[in-house]
Amino acid sequence: MAWQVDFQVEVATPSIEFVEPPTTHPCYGLSVNVPIDAERMPTRCRLKRPWTKAMPDVFRAPGLNAVSEKFKNLVEQFEPAVHQFFPLLVEDRDGVPLNKQLFIFNCAVGVDAIIFRSCEPTWITYDFSPPLLRAGIGERFELSRPAIGDHHIWCGKTVAENKLFVSDAFYAALPSGTFEAKYREELEEPWTEEDIAVLRQWERRRH
Repeated sequence: MAWQVDFQVEVATPSIEFVEPPTTHPCYGLSVNVPIDAERMPTRCRLKRPWTKAMPDVFRAPGLNAVSEKFKNLVEQFEPAVHQFFPLLVEDRDGVPLNKQLFIFNCAVGVDAIIFRSCEPTWITYDFSPPLLRAGIGERFELSRPAIGDHHIWCGKTVAENKLFVSDAFYAALPSGTFEAKYREELEEPWTEEDIAVLRQWERRRH
């Protein structure tokens, strides 16, 4: 079993803004499937409104995402020294540092495991440099278990490179309510280039 992370259904979360971020900082959403240069990442954030509750383990940041130290430790438990966590210091609305540590998370692993042969592609672009053009995915797809192998946290690769997937074991270990996720069935068949043949054909027609 595998799960696709979904932020469409989200409880109330802190509203933050980055303080003096690098002018070239990426905006990739959840993760991007390849390593990112740390010098391009924001290091400070500021609460736009007071937040008195405990920080969620995963929530939206401007164009990126923020995670707690608890989430970081769980990822490291499953896949040590594989993914990236960029420290993000938190300030209140007046710029006073708070005793709260967050991280920007980037899943640095991309896996071609999505199996679909009849899904109509939709082209999308991203804001980080260099710009990429990839085919979006709909609801009708399964995942190749042999392609996933022993990965617990991964992004799509050829398609869906900013969509995050997690294993059943990792999802079960998360604190309740960390994030919503959609169940994706795993099939005992290998992933091949045939699974994206329709996308390759469309890409050739567009160039």
